[in-house]
Amino acid sequence: MSAEASKRYRLAHPERWREIRRRWRERNRESERAKAKVWFDAHPERHKELRRRHYRKHAEEIRRKERDHLASDPVYRSRKQASTRRWAAANLARRRALETKREAKRRGNGGSHTAIEWVTLCWASGWCCSYCGIRLTTDTVTRDHRTALSRGGTDSIENIALACRPCNNRKYTKTETEFRAAVQS
Repeated sequence: MSAEASKRYRLAHPERWREIRRRWRERNRESERAKAKVWFDAHPERHKELRRRHYRKHAEEIRRKERDHLASDPVYRSRKQASTRRWAAANLARRRALETKREAKRRGNGGSHTAIEWVTLCWASGWCCSYCGIRLTTDTVTRDHRTALSRGGTDSIENIALACRPCNNRKYTKTETEFRAAVQS
């Protein structure tokens, strides 16, 4: 069969052609995987985009399968929990940012900020606490919401200030103005 005849057949019988291809892939699974791996290695950005697109299209189904797998397989569940704990320990700042973003979304407050915006704010503020002026490091700095999420504040960078842990804890849900007034009196 010539290439032109094959093309005409594929166009005229798409369902039949898909079935032929599916059976061929089943019989030649290893060679198909090897070819796919070569392509993925040669096109990492395109591969990443295809995976993202697939996840967006099938997110509910993927999450449902993951939940079912976690519920039915205790060994998998314990491995997953250990992996999550290791990631959280190695990525404290990222974990806190994700928790804050999730809380803002849960409350419907909106807004978000990126890690780049956060670092830019740290440098622009001179790595000093907005309330007591103490010098901060990457280990001691905390994100403070000028207007707390619980009081309708957003998670956008305009509502974020640098604070040391003691000031952030004392401020709790007060607004920036209320906290400054309480500290001065």
